[in-house]
Amino acid sequence: MKKIYHVEPVLESFVWAGDKITEYYGYQTTMTKVGQAYHVIALPDHLDNIISETKEHLSEFFKRHPELFDCQYPIFPIRMATSCGQGLMSYHLHPNDEYAWQHEHCRGKVSGGVAILDKPNETVYKRMGHTAKTIEEFKELFEKRDFDTLLQRVEVKPNQFLNTPAGVIHSGGGSETMSVVFSTNSDITYRMYDYERDDPKRPLHLKQAFECLNMPETDLKPHDIIDEKQPGMIIHHYYSKPNEYTAKGFSVNGEGTYECDQFLFILCVKGQGMIHDTAIHKGETLFIPAHFGPFVLKGEMECMSISYIEE
Repeated sequence: MKKIYHVEPVLESFVWAGDKITEYYGYQTTMTKVGQAYHVIALPDHLDNIISETKEHLSEFFKRHPELFDCQYPIFPIRMATSCGQGLMSYHLHPNDEYAWQHEHCRGKVSGGVAILDKPNETVYKRMGHTAKTIEEFKELFEKRDFDTLLQRVEVKPNQFLNTPAGVIHSGGGSETMSVVFSTNSDITYRMYDYERDDPKRPLHLKQAFECLNMPETDLKPHDIIDEKQPGMIIHHYYSKPNEYTAKGFSVNGEGTYECDQFLFILCVKGQGMIHDTAIHKGETLFIPAHFGPFVLKGEMECMSISYIEE
């Protein structure tokens, strides 16, 4: 019998956050300053979703039910979250897999996000990537806190997607914009500057950051999202790279059919509807096992999905 599973969100509080995420999704919690709602994450003893039907953490569920994932990677490989930095986030970067496995015994992190915009045709600007030609030039500008000179200002137009590779310094926050962020399953962040906040829970990691910093900087150009029109819906192809993540969006207006050979997580970000025989509402996430076969998406809703392709 084909079965779809519900994934319970995990919330995390940050000094730079507000309450927009919990208000938007209607999550019932006493936690304040929720900066991340993790819809898909599996970091044992830290941040780990629960599967409602089995009461298992996602990391356990992945190990105990390999037939549902058909994935050879030894640990759960991907994550998806809603993020909103109403305050200013730190300047930071993430290591690649090679460095992270050697020094942190886990995956590195690459990520990309799609803004949930109140104004759909709004252009978003990202502070990410640097302009320095040498590590000496980078350190000189960094020590002066001359971030206007040091950092690039990357323009992301409507219907574009920007992936953030490992080793890219970036920041964010200072706005009410929420984004759905797709990434590899890692929580390794190397902070470089945190606005002089004196918080022992938020140390700086300058040695590791300089070891991981891209020099010269990688090309940080957003690419156009491919929209695939199908009966009853539009499928938005955001990003797909083997061993990283595959991210898509679904604008459902009626009834459409979709099929994915890989395991799939679907988050409803607006509206409500049905997926196969299971209702889904804003803020809810469903897991669809690998080789599930064709299934119907029905209703008036915007959904985001993440899956994983192996080389």
